[in-house]
Amino acid sequence: MAVARTLKINELLKRAMSEIIQDRYRDRKAPWMTVSRADTSRDLRFCKIYLTVLGDKAAEKAAIAKLKEDTPRIRFLLGHKVDLRIVPNLEFAIDEDLKEALKIDALIEKNRPAPEPEEEE
Repeated sequence: MAVARTLKINELLKRAMSEIIQDRYRDRKAPWMTVSRADTSRDLRFCKIYLTVLGDKAAEKAAIAKLKEDTPRIRFLLGHKVDLRIVPNLEFAIDEDLKEALKIDALIEKNRPAPEPEEEE
């Protein structure tokens, strides 16, 4: 039962963080970013937010630095969006899983045999 609750809270925090980032950083010079997942601790006091950032490593570092700088304000806004007794402490990270999936997909496409031409009757 605790696992189902944690999964629901993860999804709730992911959606709320997506809204906050969309509203707060839409017109700023911050890189384009999306929330790919949220992972809360068992006691719900800590939450790691995984992001996908459009751009290179410099853009990723800039996005994480900006979010870390704004963490108190983001946490305050999160407290108004979600109905939790304790708003978790936030940590931001780049989602490396998506990059790995794209690399694997590219390797599969590269090594896929060429389709044989169809014979006409």
